Amino acid sequence: MKKSTHKVVVLGAGPAGLIAAMELSKTFDTTLVVHGSPSKGACVRVDSVPASLLALLLEFGVHPKEIGVDSLHRSQIRAWVSSTAQESPIPASAQVERPLLEAALLNRLTASTDVKMLPYSRRLFEPLISEAQHGRIFLLDATGRRSISSTNLVHTARPWVARSFVVSRRISSADAGMRIASLPHGYVYRMGSSQHLVLAAVGRGTLVNGSPQQIERYIVDNGADWILKDLPPFSEMVVGNASTASVQWSTAGPGCRIGDAAFARDSIAGQGVASTVTDAMCAAASLRDYGDFSLLHRRQAEQRNAHLRALADAIRSSRFASEERWREYSNFLKRNAQSPESDARVALRHGRLRVQQIAAH
Repeated sequence: MKKSTHKVVVLGAGPAGLIAAMELSKTFDTTLVVHGSPSKGACVRVDSVPASLLALLLEFGVHPKEIGVDSLHRSQIRAWVSSTAQESPIPASAQVERPLLEAALLNRLTASTDVKMLPYSRRLFEPLISEAQHGRIFLLDATGRRSISSTNLVHTARPWVARSFVVSRRISSADAGMRIASLPHGYVYRMGSSQHLVLAAVGRGTLVNGSPQQIERYIVDNGADWILKDLPPFSEMVVGNASTASVQWSTAGPGCRIGDAAFARDSIAGQGVASTVTDAMCAAASLRDYGDFSLLHRRQAEQRNAHLRALADAIRSSRFASEERWREYSNFLKRNAQSPESDARVALRHGRLRVQQIAAH
């Protein structure tokens, strides 16, 4: 197929940027601007994804075992509404290691496409913005929560952060299934890939600001000691850097933002990696469809509103919903979530975005 003469520049080499670059390179002269290369040596992060995403990744040449998947999970253990941990069914999901996924996608991109790659620098970024504003290139920002092209980010006045603790599966025999518990200052969850177990404390205050020993003591003192079963003491685990974890989104800037750069989800009502990959596929479809991004923007707004409403419902059902930190977060969601506007939704079908009617229940 003869390529279009239009030039596309993708910022960011996370899953969204890599998938978008591979898809767009089939049709357009594509450049990927990399802010640090994905690496197997990067800080371990495990994400839950729907089983259906594994089939899509196979189309890109990425095998589940390559990204830390050794089984599917159909239930999770939750202590959310009460202090009692209960097992609940969930749609079939897998748990992937984010650095392995990024490294695998980068390998496929360099082996099978003619995407040009450039290292990110501020001196490079400013001319790209000018080129995009004059219509000489199309800019696709997939830089995650940094959202470097955005001129406005919406988030809570005091964002929640995550502190992660990682242990090798060779050291710990703990179950790798998803477990989550609400706490007065936030929540704690754990999950595992074939190689690692990750426990994350998310929220504000004592839950995330203390030393590893203080965070562990806080979890135990607030009745979630069951989530630590078969894990070593936090002081013996690898401690990740603190990172923003609450919901945020961008509203303005040149070009188009996708994935977390457009809308970063909270892991309470997550599936962030799957959403980010789908967003990349939708953006590629929009560019192929004469550069019409109206349906993509509508879809992103629909996805954002659905997540905000699901997140608000989850917070309302927490046994700590009346606590100050939870109320602040809940009030932010109430101000920004909207009622569903119609019974039609934008979906990707056969490589194109289409408006589809939602079947009545």
